[in-house]
Amino acid sequence: MELTYKKLESIIVTAFEGGIGYWAGIDMSKEGLKDRDRSIPLSIASSHILEEGGSITILDQYDDTVAGELTKKKIDTAFRKFLSKHNFLLSTYDMCEFDADCADEVIQFALFGKWVYG
Repeated sequence: MELTYKKLESIIVTAFEGGIGYWAGIDMSKEGLKDRDRSIPLSIASSHILEEGGSITILDQYDDTVAGELTKKKIDTAFRKFLSKHNFLLSTYDMCEFDADCADEVIQFALFGKWVYG
């Protein structure tokens, strides 16, 4: 079963609007972000970019280096790892239980394959 757009969007919104803010930033110079309609939140615009097969560059705020590139495939793999670690199933997982800490964990799994910050 593939990661649905709704779940992808939930992960990105939760991560970008709270989960990863203490260690990460978003490279705003990428096509699709620098020229986005400012009435659309960054997290929603990023979700659309990922859904369409693009990538989002995440920056490490501690040393201003590139932490990695997020793609839908990486997030899908990381989300499955998160679910497996916590004994949940993708098909039945209720995103209402998904909070900033969960989103942070998924993004770190997607970028680093493990928990690095926090």
